[in-house]
Amino acid sequence: MNDGAPRGSFAGDGARSSGELLRRYRQRAGLTQEELGDRCGYTANYVGKLERGQRPISSAAADRLAAVLELGDEDRARLQTTGEHRGEPGPPVRPLVGRERELAEIRQHLAGAGPPVLLLAGEPGIGKSRLLEYAASRAEQIDWRVATGGCQRRAQDPYAPLTSALSHLLAQLPADDRTAALERADALGQMLPELAASDRRLALDAQPQQRRLLLFAEVARLLRAVAGEGGLLLVLDDLQWAGPDALDLIAALQAQAGSPPIRVLGAYRDSEPVAGSRLGDLVADLARASQVRVLDLEPLSDQEAGQLVLELSTQLDEAQALMPALVRRAGGVPFFLVSFVEDQLSADQGAQELTLPWTVKQVIGQRLLALPETAQELLAVAAIGGGDVSHALLVRAGSRSDDEVVEALEMATAARLLAEDPEGEYRFTHDLIRETIEAGLSAGRRRLLHRRVAETLASESPPRAELLAFHFASSDDPDRAIDYFELAGDQAQQRVAYAAAAEFFQQAIDRLRELGRSRETAAIGEKLGLALYRVGRYDEAISALESALERYRAADEVDSVHRLTGRLAEAHFRRGIGDDALERVVGLVEGSELKTTGTTSEGAILRWEGLGRLLFAQGSFKRMTTVGRSLDRVGRATGNKRLRLVGRRLQGAALIHSGSLREAAVLLETTIPAGPSAEGDDAAAEIATLLSAVYVSMGALQPSRALSERMLRVAESAGDQIVAAVHTVLLAVGDYVRGDWESGRRLLARAQASLDGHAPSTSSVRVGPVIAKLLIWDGRWHEAHLRLQASVRSARSMRIAYVEHAAAVHLAHLDLLEGRPEAAVARLQPLHAKDLPWSYSIPLLTTLGAAHLELGDPASARPYAERAVAAARRSEGWLHGIPALEVMGSVAAPLGTPDLADAVHREGLERARAMPFPYGEAHILRASALFDRERGDEASAEAKLSEALAILRRLGSTEQEAANHLEYR
Repeated sequence: MNDGAPRGSFAGDGARSSGELLRRYRQRAGLTQEELGDRCGYTANYVGKLERGQRPISSAAADRLAAVLELGDEDRARLQTTGEHRGEPGPPVRPLVGRERELAEIRQHLAGAGPPVLLLAGEPGIGKSRLLEYAASRAEQIDWRVATGGCQRRAQDPYAPLTSALSHLLAQLPADDRTAALERADALGQMLPELAASDRRLALDAQPQQRRLLLFAEVARLLRAVAGEGGLLLVLDDLQWAGPDALDLIAALQAQAGSPPIRVLGAYRDSEPVAGSRLGDLVADLARASQVRVLDLEPLSDQEAGQLVLELSTQLDEAQALMPALVRRAGGVPFFLVSFVEDQLSADQGAQELTLPWTVKQVIGQRLLALPETAQELLAVAAIGGGDVSHALLVRAGSRSDDEVVEALEMATAARLLAEDPEGEYRFTHDLIRETIEAGLSAGRRRLLHRRVAETLASESPPRAELLAFHFASSDDPDRAIDYFELAGDQAQQRVAYAAAAEFFQQAIDRLRELGRSRETAAIGEKLGLALYRVGRYDEAISALESALERYRAADEVDSVHRLTGRLAEAHFRRGIGDDALERVVGLVEGSELKTTGTTSEGAILRWEGLGRLLFAQGSFKRMTTVGRSLDRVGRATGNKRLRLVGRRLQGAALIHSGSLREAAVLLETTIPAGPSAEGDDAAAEIATLLSAVYVSMGALQPSRALSERMLRVAESAGDQIVAAVHTVLLAVGDYVRGDWESGRRLLARAQASLDGHAPSTSSVRVGPVIAKLLIWDGRWHEAHLRLQASVRSARSMRIAYVEHAAAVHLAHLDLLEGRPEAAVARLQPLHAKDLPWSYSIPLLTTLGAAHLELGDPASARPYAERAVAAARRSEGWLHGIPALEVMGSVAAPLGTPDLADAVHREGLERARAMPFPYGEAHILRASALFDRERGDEASAEAKLSEALAILRRLGSTEQEAANHLEYR
C-alpha cells in the first residue's frame, strides 16, 4: 500500500516537468533508458524523447510506465498531471507572432480541407520548425496520430525523414498494437534495419531487386493501420535534404487513395536550390495533380518583430530599450531575434549592448568567442561530424584529452550551442550554428578534420559506408572514399533505395576518373546502369552500360561483354528505339556467328535474350524465328536447356504475331517453369505476358488468370515493376471479360498508377491501347481519349508503329460512339492494307465495317466484316472475333441474307456465353434485337433488349449508361 508519499517520492523536490520526473523515477528504479523501453515496449529513443520533453506523456503511456516503475497512485498521477499542465516541457515554447495566415492554413489542413500536402518554405531561421511544432501539438489534440521526422544535410539515410517518422510512430504504440501493425510488414526491415528479424533474411536475399514496390505499399498500409480517428499527419522538416528515394515514397503515399487519410505537413529551405532538384520535381508533380499547397514564409514586419521581442524579454529592460535597432538589424528573421534575446538573458545585466551587425555569422560568432579555445576546437569537430555526434567521436577525432573534452562539452551545452542527449550524443541547437562554424574553418583544417572523423568512424562495426564516403571524399585522403561509395551503393540497393544507390555508384566513378583510373570503372559502371534501369531512368542506364561495355571490351573480358550487351539490349527494349539505332544495337548483339561453343555461359545467354527483345521491338518476326530455331538446335547439341528455352520463346513470340495462337501457346507453355523454379528465371514473367494475352484472346480465361497471378509474384520478386503492371492489366482484362467489373476496375487503377509512375517503356506503351479498350467498355471515354493520345505520342517517339495503329483503331471506335463514322473511316482507311498483327487487324476491319454500316453503306461494310471473321477463325482469337460476328450479322440483314444474320448472331451468342463474355453477349443480343424489329418480331426484339440491359446492369452500369452502351457499340 502507498501511505502518503511513497519511498523516494519527489512530491516536493521542485521537479519542473513530467520528463524530469520520469528520468528521476527511472534512475530511482536503477534502469537505463533501454531497459525501461524494453519492459514497456518502447524504444530507448522514445523514452529519451519523453524525458527531454519532446513528447507528451499520454494517459496510456503513464499507466504503462507506472506499472513498470512500480509507482504509487500519487506519483503516477503527478507524472501525467505535470505533463498535462505543462504541455510539452523542456526548452521554453517560443511564442508565435505574425503567423496568423499560416496558423489558419494549418488549422484548415488538419480539418481535411485543401490538398493533402502542405509545405512551408522559407529561409533558415524564419520559423518553419516552430510552426511544425504547433501543428503536431494541435493535431494530437484533435485525435490525429502524428509522426515527426527530419533530415540532415549529410545523406546518411536515403529514406529520411520518413525513417525517423516511422520510428517515432512505432515507438508511440503499445507493444501489442505495434506487434499487430508489423505482423505483415516484413519489407519495413529494409527501411528500419532494427526491425529486420534474422528469420526474414532469406526472403530478403531471394528478392534482391524489387522490394521497393512492396516497401512503399507496406509503409502506406502501416500508416493507415495505426492512424488516429482523425487520420495520420506526417510532420517532416528540412525536406531540402531529403533523398530521391524518400521523395519517391512521399509521392507514392499521395498516389494511393485510402482511408483513414494520410496528410503531410512539411518544411524546406528555399534558400537552397529547389527548382530542378528532386524536391522541385516532387512539388511540381504534386502541383499538377492539385495535391500540394506551398506557403512562403515572409520575414516579420517591424511591428511583429517588436512584439516578439517584447514577449521574449518582458523582464529585460535593455532589450526593450534597444528594440528599434534590434528589429531593424534582425530583418524580421525570428531566429536572429530569439538568439539575441537569449544572449541578453544569459549575460550579466548591462554587460552586453547591441553593437553587433545582425547577421547569422556575427551573432553566432559572438557566442563562440566567449568560449575557450578547447571548446571552439571541439565545436569544429562536431560541426564537421554533422548531425548527432558521439562523445567517443569527439574525443578520438579531436586533439584533446578526455577530461578536456568533457569540460568543453559542459561549456558548449551551457552556452546552448550544443544540446546533450542522455545517451551521450550531441547536436547543435540550430543548424545555422554548425554551418557558421564550418564556414569559418580554413580549407586545410576542414580536410584534416574530415579525415580524423572518417578514420574514427571506420573503426565502427558495421561501417556506415555513406558517412565514410562523404568524410573521406572531403578529406586530405580522398582515394579512400571510392570503396566506401561503392559499398554505400551496395547497401542502398539492399534497402531497395535504387536512386540513392545510383548516386553513390556515380560518385565512385567520378572519383576514379579524377584520379586517372577510368579503366577500373567497368564493374561499378555496370552496377550504376542496373540501378538506373531499376528506377526507370533508361537513357542514363544505357549511357552507363555502354561505357562499362567499352571497358570490358578493352580488357577482353568476353563473358562480361556478352552480359553487358544483353543488359544494354534490355534497356534499349524498355526505352524504345528508332529504326536506325535499333538496327545498330541488333548488329551489336548479333555480333558474331552462333556456334556450338561459347554460347553456354550466363553472359552469352543474356545476350541472346536481349537480341530477342530487340527483334520483337523491331517487328522482325522472321528473324526471331530463324534465331530461335538456331538457339534451339545449338541448345540440343550442347545439352544447354536454358539456351533451348530462349530459342523456343523466340519462336513462340513469332508464332503469336503470325496468328498461330494455339501452336504458340503449346510451345510457350513448355518454356514457363512451374512453381517456385520460375523465380530464378527473370525472363519467365515477361514471356508469360504474351502467353497470358494469347489465353485471354482465345477465351481461356482461367488459364490466363492462373498464369498472370503466378507470374505477377515472380515479377515482383525479380524487381520488374513494369512486367508486374502488365500482368495486372491482363488480370483486369480477364475480370472485365468474365463480368467482374468491380474487381477489374481495382486492378486497372493499380496497374495505371504503377505504369504512370515510371518513364514510358516499350512494355508500358504496348498495353496503353489495351487499357483504353477497357475504359471504353466502362464508358470512361474521356479517360480513354487521354490514354490513347499519350500512347500515340510515346509510340511515335519510340517508333513502335503497331502500337500507333492499335491506338488509331480505338480512337476510330470512339469516333463511332460519338457519332462521327466518317471520321472513323478517314482514320482507318490508310491502315487497312498494312501488314498488321491479327490482334490489331481484326478490330481494325471490324471498326471499318461498322463505320460503313453507320454511313448506310452495307455493301462496303461486308468485305471488312468477312475478312475480320475469317481472321478470327484462323487465329481462334474470339475475344476480338465476337464483335466481328456482331458486325457481320448486322451487315447480312440489309443485304437480303436473313438466314446468315441469324446464324452469325447464334454463333456470337454461343461463343460469348462459353467464355463467358457478358459484355459481348449483350451487344450480340442488341444486334439480333434490331434485326428482329426490322422484320416485325417486336416481342422477340423486346425480350432480347431486356436481356441485354439486365446484363449491363449486372456489370455495374446505370440505366442510362446501359442504354448508351446499346445505342451503339
